[in-house]
Formats: sequence, C-alpha cells, structure tokens
Amino acid sequence: MHMKYNRYPLQVLMAFFFVSVTQSTTAQWKRSANALQTRSEASSVVYEGKYYVFMGFGTPELEPATNSEVYDPVLDEWKLLQSIPDGKAVTHQGVARLDSRVWHIGGRRGNHPGPLTNEIWIYDISTDSWSQGPSILDPATGNPLLWGAGGAVFLGRTLHVFGGFVATACDADQSTYHLTLDVDAWLANPGAPAPWKNEKAPMPLKRNHFGTVILNGKIYAIGGQTGHDCRGGQDKRWSHVYDPATDSWQRLPDMPQARSHVEGSSFAVDGKIYVLGGQVEGSINTKLATVFDPSANNGAGGWYNDSTLQLPSAYEGPAAKVIGSALLFSHGGEGSSRRPRKAIFTQSIARNPNYRFLLPAGCGSYNLLKGSVAQGQTLLFTADSSTAYTVSSTATWLKPTKGANGVAVVNGVDIGYTIDAANLEPGEYQASLDVTGEGFTSASYCISVKVSNDILEAESAVRSGAILDTLHPGYTSSGYVDYQHPTEDFIEWTIDVPEARSVVLKFRYANGSKANRPMQLTLNDSVLTAALDFPTTGSFNNWGYSDIPVSLVAGTNNIRLIASGASGPNVDHLALDSVTNLPVATMHIQADTSASRSMNIAPNPVMGTARVTLNWSPVHPVTVQVLDRSGALRRQMRFNQVANRQLLVPVETLPPATYILVVRESAFVVSRQIIIVR
Repeated sequence: MHMKYNRYPLQVLMAFFFVSVTQSTTAQWKRSANALQTRSEASSVVYEGKYYVFMGFGTPELEPATNSEVYDPVLDEWKLLQSIPDGKAVTHQGVARLDSRVWHIGGRRGNHPGPLTNEIWIYDISTDSWSQGPSILDPATGNPLLWGAGGAVFLGRTLHVFGGFVATACDADQSTYHLTLDVDAWLANPGAPAPWKNEKAPMPLKRNHFGTVILNGKIYAIGGQTGHDCRGGQDKRWSHVYDPATDSWQRLPDMPQARSHVEGSSFAVDGKIYVLGGQVEGSINTKLATVFDPSANNGAGGWYNDSTLQLPSAYEGPAAKVIGSALLFSHGGEGSSRRPRKAIFTQSIARNPNYRFLLPAGCGSYNLLKGSVAQGQTLLFTADSSTAYTVSSTATWLKPTKGANGVAVVNGVDIGYTIDAANLEPGEYQASLDVTGEGFTSASYCISVKVSNDILEAESAVRSGAILDTLHPGYTSSGYVDYQHPTEDFIEWTIDVPEARSVVLKFRYANGSKANRPMQLTLNDSVLTAALDFPTTGSFNNWGYSDIPVSLVAGTNNIRLIASGASGPNVDHLALDSVTNLPVATMHIQADTSASRSMNIAPNPVMGTARVTLNWSPVHPVTVQVLDRSGALRRQMRFNQVANRQLLVPVETLPPATYILVVRESAFVVSRQIIIVR
C-alpha cells in the first residue's frame, strides 16, 4: 500500500466526484445497497451466486477490518460474516478458495505497517466459521516463512504460493519460492508440520501486489509493484503465465499502463482477464478497466482498455467479480487506501461463456515392466463455470480411479488413473482418458506406455545435459545417451513394480577412454553409491555392463545416474535382472560342467550371513571364495568339514554389490552369483 496526499481543496474534490459519479453511473453503472463496512485493499470470491468480501483496511488510519461480509445480488442485501478471531485480522494476504473454504494465507497483521505472518486462517462458508490452517514453513529448513502480498491459488487440491515478499515488506520481493502444499497430505496428519514443497519454478520477475487469475488451466500474474514500503513502490506493466503441465513461466505482452493493488479486482470470465482500478505509475489511482485476450495477436495475447467498463472514480485496492451477467464492483480506497469506501456498483455485461473441458496437452508417458502397475494423475479444468463430468477409458489396461466423476471447476480437479501392464506383452501402447459432461465440449488425455521384460532404453528416459547420439554402433534400440559435462548431467528412469522386490540394475555402456568414469547413483532421491564404476571398455564401439543390486519399493521408483566429477560413459540402456532368476556366473572360473554338482544360496540378496547348501556331501576340505566383478578375491574361507551339506559364509563387511561365490573341492568347482545389500 502506497499512501498519497492530494493538493486540491476538499470542496473541489467533492464537486468533481459528484459530477463524475453521476455521469458514470448514469451511463454504465448502477449503484446498489451500500456494504456494511468501509474497506480498501480487500479480497473477494464468488461462491454459489454470492459475492464475499474479506477484511482489508477498514479505517482512514489503516486499521484492518476484523469482519467480512457477503452480498446477495438477487436481494440486493449485505450480511456480516463471523469475524476472524481476535488479533488475527490481516491485510496483504493471499486468498484462494477450495470448495466452500476460503484460505487466507500469510499477510500483514495489525495496523499498517504491520509485521508479516506465516499463519493461514480458513473461513468455511458452509458453517460461517474460522479455523487455523497449516503454518507456512520453509521446506529447506522447516523454519517459519513470513510471507505476504503475493499470489495464491489452488490447482486441484494443491495450493500454490509464489511471488510477494518474505520476512519483511521492506523491499524484500522474492523469486526464490514457489511453494506447493498437497491439502490431503496435510489433512492426513494436521498436527504435524505441513509438508510444504519448493520444487516448482518461481515467478521470473519478483514483485508484490499483483493480480492472480486462473484461466484455461494456467496461472496468470498481472502487473505488480517492487520496492514496497522502503522505496516508495514502483508499479510495473509486467504480466506472466505459468503452465503447470510444463512447470514453466512465460512473459506476456506488457499492460498498457503499469498497474498494482489489483489483487481483489482481477478475474477471468469468458476466456478473458479483467483488471479494474488499482494504481498506475507514480502511485496514482485509476478508474481504468483493462482486458487481456489470450487469443489476440495469433495467440500471443494482447491488452486493451475497455472504456465501457471504466469505474465511477479512481480506486485503489477495490474488489470486483462477475456473477451471471452482472459485473460487481465494490469497496476500495477512493483516491487513497486512507479513504476506504463501502459502495457497490453493478452493470450488465454481454456473456459469451466457453463451456468446454480442458486437459493438459501431450501424453503422459510411462516405461513399465511387464506385470507392473503404475499410478498417474492429471488435472481437469473448465474454461468457464462448473459442471458434472464423467471420465472413461479407451483401453482395459487404463482405468480412472480418483475423480472418475464429480464436478469440474475452473481451478481444476485431480484425476487419478491406474495403468495395469499385467496382460500387456512387450511393446508400445496408447490409450486415452475421455471426459464428457452435458453441454460441455469433451476433452481427452492420452497415455503412452512402453512395456518391456527387463530393458529400459536410455533414450526413452528423462535426461538433463546429456544428449542423444547414434555415432558409435552396437546400441540396442534407436540410439544411446552421451554425457556432456563433468557434473550435474543425469539420466533418470522411472519404473513401476507391483510389489517390493530386489533386482540387479545392469547399465549397458561404452567407455572408450582409458580411465574409469564413476557415476553417482540415486534411487528415489537417496544416494545408493557416490561412485558406481564404469571402467574402460577399450573403445566406444565396445559395450559392457556395470551392475549393482537394489531393493525397489512397491509402486514408482526413480533411478538417476549422475555425472560426478568426470563426463559419464555412453549409456545404452538399463536392464533389470530378477534375483530369483540369476544366471550362473563363470567370470574367471572354470566351472564344473557335471550336472551332479550344484548349490543354492539363501537368502539372496543377503545382508549378513549367506547359507550355502550343496547337493553333494564333500569328502575333502572345501574352500569358499567371494570374487568381485573384476575377479578380484574379496573373501576366502576354508571348511575342513561340512555338516549337513551347509556352509555359513559371513559377508556383512563387504560393500553392497554383485559378487561371485565360488565353492571348490579338490578339482570340482561350482559358482553362483550372490548379491549383498544393506
């Protein structure tokens, strides 16, 4: 909030205001019943045909209003709502509605200039009551994160909080945080610290006091101000759009004029975004009504001022929304936030609603092992309004689960689905989830699945820094991945398994250099090894394997191979060996070919001591050796006598890896692969 003083005499101002209001209301606006509380910089939402206005500055002294109110346009009547608990009234908070609950996120507490808070308070429209929500925490430290004057929206049941300022309002705009909170995860354990994440792309140009709008499944950040409190405030023409499907921001054409203090008066209707009143450059309040059309300029978007919606006077921090064919405009500071008003104006607008469902473009892609089951999720939006919907599938292996039917809304609903590869043979498959509803244009979301027995190609995985290449022959599919940089490059495979299982990860690679190129390996963000060896294969045309045993969890597993100090090898694919079907190893061993001698190792994988059971009764001393993948001896034991054909071999001091266990009796030698895990 930026305070201004007017140099004109009060009588002149009053005369001018009377003339301007009379002319404007006669031409366009109709004055309705006054609200019950004067407010500036208030927030507003619409729910079930009624207009809710919350808190804001209630007095010329910039004291926060502790009450809120609701307007019924049919009755032309206001009603006070239950006040927020004592001492909890805020301004500059983020406001986002989820069903009948309106979340008030952070903000400034008490008289201006009040301190920031990290508290969230939730107003329940259905019960006219307030309750405390989760506190805002910094995910990196777990410490309270004071925040205000930024954007807050729900996409489905995930809260997004971005922009604004942190710690203090004194020139502390931030572009570090784009917080998200899964509401259901918090509700599952509301007594614990809320599971905030900071993994989404932050808004590129940091600022505060901007409008936040959802349109066509995307978040728009409109206008804003920098340098609040300490530098007087510089209003900006900037506008950006965030696409949750790609986790990316795009800068849009600038507004015709710089604009801020429009949080409560920015909204979307009929495929366009409207911004009413607010501040323009120089912290001057305006009566302008400005519109953004995303389809203008061949899809690049464009802004224009709509003179038919020009306000009766210049207002800072007003509230505005559309209900049916009525545009409602109320409250705001007339000329300054120190002149809060309680007037409400309405006018009829021509509607052209776009009744259609929206799903992300592109396909959800999955690499699955035969017999596995994967879970996925996407967001369903409407372009306008809300309606009942049903989700169906075009394939028996693809089934909608969460949100298979319900009510679709502008800010999205979560749609969950299951992919069952139990009866799918290795190959590539595609199907779609189709959404239909009465009176709405349908939408489809495609699912692409590649099923394999045990091989996941590197070129089909997610990668960063590394590139696709086909220069060196011998790869198994359409190419291989070539690491480019000594650090941070990675390949990440995502695989789904129906139940927890132990497997051997076998990375097929080529390393034509003379040196080992070790890589960091992580599983589900936990480091399995900081240096998995990829020794030389003599030529980039020669391919070999580097392998390691792991334990996969039931469901989704993310396997990432990261360059760590040297550029990695060329990687062809990741193969998975089942420990229940391990081959007999022959590395550097002249194995006994007689069918009469064999052994079994249990458990395998093993953490402490391996029990080796022989199918014969030795008559001579037995030697047991454990060799690593290079054939180097890592452990040796001698058994002068073997009781009950069993040998106990302790391996807890050996690092996790794949080894060869060799049993020798005189000239007879048998061997088998053993996997040591932790």
